[in-house]
Amino acid sequence: MSQEPLTECPFCEFEPDVPHADPKTAPEKSQHRVHRHVEQEHPDRTDELSTYTSHL
Repeated sequence: MSQEPLTECPFCEFEPDVPHADPKTAPEKSQHRVHRHVEQEHPDRTDELSTYTSHL
């Protein structure tokens, strides 16, 4: 079961502004920015991200 990369913050309305010029890297960049946003804006919830993504 593969999960879609995070393209928006699951805890608020944040959506990273990532140009979709390169469809191969855009989802990866988007997910990276969502993770960074959560670390900065929701530091008490960073461990909850694992329920939204799977890195096994």
